[in-house]
Amino acid sequence: MKIKLVLFTILSCLSLVSCSSGGSNNNQTPNSNVPTSKQVYSVAITPNSLELDLSKNNTAVISVSVNADQGVDLSYTLKVLNKSIVSVSEDGLVTALKEGETIIEAVSKADPNKIGECSVKVTKSGEPTPPPTPGPDPEPEGGDGSYENPFSSEEAYDLAKTLEKDETTTLKYFIKGKVISDGYSTSGVATYGNMNFKITSNNNNAKPFYCFQVYYLDGNKFTTSNVVNVNDEVVVFSAIVNYGGNTPETTNKGSAYVFKHNNKESSTIPEQGLPSEDPNAKERSISALISENSSYKSEGAKTGTLYRIKGVVQWPNNYTYGNFDLIDESGYIAIHGATATKQGLVKDGDNGYVINNDRSFGSINVKAGDEISIEGWYSYHLYSSGYGVPQFTGYITKLERKGASNITPKSSTASEDNTLSYYASVNNLTGKELLKGLHNLMDTTHTTYTSYSSLGNHFKKSDKHPSGGVKCFYSGASTNSYNKEHVWPQSQSADLYGEDGGGSDLHHIRPTISSYNSKRGNSAFGPIYGCGSNKGGSFAYSEGGTVNYVNYVFEPVDSMKGDVARIIMYMYMHYNNGTLSELSSLTDWNQRYGYYGQMHINWVMGPNSSTECFNLLRKWNAEDPVSQEEKTRNEYTYGVQGNRNPFIDHPSYADKIWG
Repeated sequence: MKIKLVLFTILSCLSLVSCSSGGSNNNQTPNSNVPTSKQVYSVAITPNSLELDLSKNNTAVISVSVNADQGVDLSYTLKVLNKSIVSVSEDGLVTALKEGETIIEAVSKADPNKIGECSVKVTKSGEPTPPPTPGPDPEPEGGDGSYENPFSSEEAYDLAKTLEKDETTTLKYFIKGKVISDGYSTSGVATYGNMNFKITSNNNNAKPFYCFQVYYLDGNKFTTSNVVNVNDEVVVFSAIVNYGGNTPETTNKGSAYVFKHNNKESSTIPEQGLPSEDPNAKERSISALISENSSYKSEGAKTGTLYRIKGVVQWPNNYTYGNFDLIDESGYIAIHGATATKQGLVKDGDNGYVINNDRSFGSINVKAGDEISIEGWYSYHLYSSGYGVPQFTGYITKLERKGASNITPKSSTASEDNTLSYYASVNNLTGKELLKGLHNLMDTTHTTYTSYSSLGNHFKKSDKHPSGGVKCFYSGASTNSYNKEHVWPQSQSADLYGEDGGGSDLHHIRPTISSYNSKRGNSAFGPIYGCGSNKGGSFAYSEGGTVNYVNYVFEPVDSMKGDVARIIMYMYMHYNNGTLSELSSLTDWNQRYGYYGQMHINWVMGPNSSTECFNLLRKWNAEDPVSQEEKTRNEYTYGVQGNRNPFIDHPSYADKIWG
């Protein structure tokens, strides 16, 4: 299918601005900060693991090394994720406090995203280590569909659901799971040598993945004496199809096969299907590519030279046609019309040459933060006679999944001393039933909805700054001039609220200095990926730290990520009407007319699937524990509205619901 080059994302390297508005008065402010070439490369703690004993050897010393360009600030901050286990001084003295395990982090002050880790285990000699406390199944690490890290059946299911009806992925994937009785059939073995069965992860039958007409190891046919049985562990190799728009499954008639069966494995590891690299392609950095073609500034594709560039994917803004920004250590460029299949240039009557885009990019499941190689052609999009943007169009040849799909959730380890009778109705609930119980609790206890006009008076008490004025939510600075920030932007709430309901909920709305409010706009929250100094625009906090942003994504400073997560989880829990697909199995979900609707979590969090969104929320919730300031504010709001934010009182609820 031919497409013409069309206007899309203005490159962050040319003008790093937030492209849209969120809450009230979210005006645009251009970024005046120009990234420098100097950068922090890594932070390391030596040793990277410690074992301490409460009875003896209860202290140790760690050292920190920061690898950075000359002239970069080499200072760092040490912090302990669970301060009840060990303490650490500024000079690296670690002291055991009680038995348990935790992580010490060294965070670069020049680049807070460069973090070194040291795992610490504290025991007590003379006593055997107690067995682990029974709990939920281990948290999934998150697969990428490769041989080394297969998809779980649930991840394959979720990927299939992102496809159009009967659409098939370009790549083939390794998918692991346990065979269940539902859909199990050996009827095709004798005649065709294939089998049908479904697999699940951790006995989760809510998202079964259907292995349809698959062959056996190495693509050989099954025999009547050699079949896969119920409860067997398998890894299947196949492309993924959304059959009929409602059945995630393998491709059929022998194009998929069992790669691994219990302890047996196929003899060869198959390729997943990206095009091979062209030996004639000229490899360039992004800045070198642009410089080499600097004289070419007319509309259309530049022909004659096949290039290869590598970099980190920023947030794709069009998965169907493969439009996104690519970043390396030298700069940014817009990728327009990327594909998963090897394409050439075709003549277009209006704009010279364009790639024959087959809309295959979405099937690769590329996510923000993934590292790719792409071969293709430099082009230029002319916005006007005096302004244009360098672009690149081509096909993906290599993919390393290092981004959103690999976000590993963390469980909160903070102690909870809250025994309020307020939560008596949900004490014994877990999973989605706990989510419903909390929603219904909000429905009955949120008796007073504050007016939008009254928020300013409440902020003087709920968000009072120690030095006077109110405290800006994003920067921590004192101010008397601020916007009323919708942390969940009203434009991303399906018009569920404006200045009423969730739009004036004191648990939700925060005072924010207008410049921060403008930078955030209605951008999704998420980590900004990239290399070195080109990680993305940064906006300095007046009281320490920086916030990063690129078009469409806003990353809060580390000390506010937990606050953001607990607000977003509160809004999702409180104002949903229970009709989202992930909530469809629930009954008796209260639906207060006019206040509740569909709150899509992937509209407000950067990752693209619901699972990835909640993985990130749990990670932020655990890494930035509840502060005393949050607790005090929660109490104040409880006195005003009659309801509480459960994720402040019980941060472990995030793990009980989405873990």
